[in-house]
Amino acid sequence: MSNPTTDYSNIYEATKKLQDLRFQHWLHHDIFTWFWWLLFALVIVPWIIWWKLADKTRLIELLLFGALAAVISVTLDTIGTLNLWWMYKTEFCVQFPGLLAADITDIPVVFMLAHQYCATWKSFAITILLISGIAAFVIEPLCKWLDVYNPLSWRHVYSFAIYCIMAMSLRLTVIKLQETELRSAQK
Repeated sequence: MSNPTTDYSNIYEATKKLQDLRFQHWLHHDIFTWFWWLLFALVIVPWIIWWKLADKTRLIELLLFGALAAVISVTLDTIGTLNLWWMYKTEFCVQFPGLLAADITDIPVVFMLAHQYCATWKSFAITILLISGIAAFVIEPLCKWLDVYNPLSWRHVYSFAIYCIMAMSLRLTVIKLQETELRSAQK
């Protein structure tokens, strides 16, 4: 029977070596490259645009929608990266596996704007299908072509489905929470 302490020690050493390798790669090949600066801009610029376009009377609703989108995106991206479904050859922040810029900015901002501007489920669904199609079938292949993203055992159609399901589920969740809040306030 194996010793759990020895097994954990092996895992610890392998993890430490991996973290050291990732940090060295990031330090010597990622930080301050043109793509790193693009990711930097993609973390900041969408939030500036969002702030100018956001309906300030719905800030809590929109930020709840965006925060949930960010949490789900970071979680799914981390799961996919750690399971080697895909990998990123350039990282914005070495402490986070995955494409942090898209996870905490681009996906939440685009989804929040779609939620804000689409008054009906039909218009929202059409918009999300379009956004998901562009993200999965244009942006992801472009990132692959630029050699910053490598889908290992992943297909773009999976991303398309996840973007659609995530956005629809988030909208339903936020609407149901608002209805619950309204019913509670009327009691």
